[in-house]
Amino acid sequence: MNSTCHSWGKVDVTNEAVELRSVISDSLVKIPLTAVRSVGGNKTELALQLKADAPGAQTGGITMQSIRFAVPKTCIGYEQTEEAGKELQAAVTNAMTACGLLEKASVTAAGGAAVANVSNVDIGKIVAVFDGLSLSQPSGTFQCLIGTKGYQFINSKTKAVFSLEHSNISNFFLITIPNTDSLYLVLCLERKLRVGSTDFSCVVLTIDATQSIAESHAWKMELTSHDDIVSVLGEDAANLVKPTMFGAISDIIPSVFKAASKKPMIGGSNAEYQSVTRALYDEDTQTTALRCAHKGSDGMLFVLQNNLVFLHRPPLRLRYKSITRVEVDDAASGSRYFSLHVTMESGEKFVFSSLDKKEQTNLLQYLATKCQNVVVKKNAAGNEDAEDDEDDEEEDYNESDEDESDEDGSFDDESDDEPKRKKHKKDKKDKKDKKDKKDKKDKKDKKDKKDKKDKKDKKDKKDKKEE
Repeated sequence: MNSTCHSWGKVDVTNEAVELRSVISDSLVKIPLTAVRSVGGNKTELALQLKADAPGAQTGGITMQSIRFAVPKTCIGYEQTEEAGKELQAAVTNAMTACGLLEKASVTAAGGAAVANVSNVDIGKIVAVFDGLSLSQPSGTFQCLIGTKGYQFINSKTKAVFSLEHSNISNFFLITIPNTDSLYLVLCLERKLRVGSTDFSCVVLTIDATQSIAESHAWKMELTSHDDIVSVLGEDAANLVKPTMFGAISDIIPSVFKAASKKPMIGGSNAEYQSVTRALYDEDTQTTALRCAHKGSDGMLFVLQNNLVFLHRPPLRLRYKSITRVEVDDAASGSRYFSLHVTMESGEKFVFSSLDKKEQTNLLQYLATKCQNVVVKKNAAGNEDAEDDEDDEEEDYNESDEDESDEDGSFDDESDDEPKRKKHKKDKKDKKDKKDKKDKKDKKDKKDKKDKKDKKDKKDKKDKKEE
């Protein structure tokens, strides 16, 4: 739920609360520091994520999850807008630190102004630590602290922090990336996680399946004995992990994540569905992955037993039971590709384009067994609407990424390289135009050759007749 109060005022930060006051000093909004879960924002806003169990956070069954204070383009006393935004973030962080609400604030200097990226989620007792974990979404290299109540990720480059409670994880997916030696470990979230200025419904780790840890350099948990593991994490966890572990990291990392959270780990295979086209993969590969595009980004749509999972930008998990309608745009009958339009119970719509048409029949038959309403659109107008929907979605997502920057130590999406994406799309279009031009030329040459041959045959026939 979005609620707009007043559009103008002054933000005061005290040792008790963050308060928005009107120009005549009336209190408009007051947020106790004890209700703040994390502090973030960007050059144009101060964003406070709130605790779900904080007093006053729930009203009439509705939970207030966050509040944002926009920084105007012109700020009195500041030559540059971002200076005001940074000082607001630093002021809240320092106040929470002074009150003991934050154990440690990660503050970096940028151009003389302090900025803060902190998270005070209680992750409980630390049971394991991983260094150098590679995340695809949010992108970067992170140190991960695994606790009995949650995970904390610290960016190795910017030292920015974000945390995630176990209660916010519904399940894990461990998915093999076709034709590579890597795996995706996908943490599916019940509530979206805001990192920087982007909301994520999944956190995605990339694991190199070829890497392993030698016994002589075995990785160690913070729990030093089997009895400690049983005492802190339980018997089931003790069957998954040991105080000292070695072998493939693709076995170790998922096992530790699962043991700590006690959430199900689902594989990426599906005995009921396999991709028809394997030209892009090894001939012997059995995969559920379909190459496609979503919001202008190329990726893979994994057709699993209970979910559609798109990886990886933005990562998505769509439960079949929550899908109310599936439309396949088949208007462009001469095209090699088709689009899949998925509508959820919430009203959200997702468009996956550039799917190989050879997959269409097989995919439709399978989705018809899982989803309520599967429709094939034949009208050209529907095709135009679908393209408009997809363009709108792409524009919305790109706008949400434009504010992200790592100049101030904040989170950034390192895969969000807009110029490269635009160049890639332009190169792809140029390549297609070049191919179409070549095909047209080949077709013309073939016709000219045939006409020439027909003309010669006709002449020979006439000469023979005259003789």
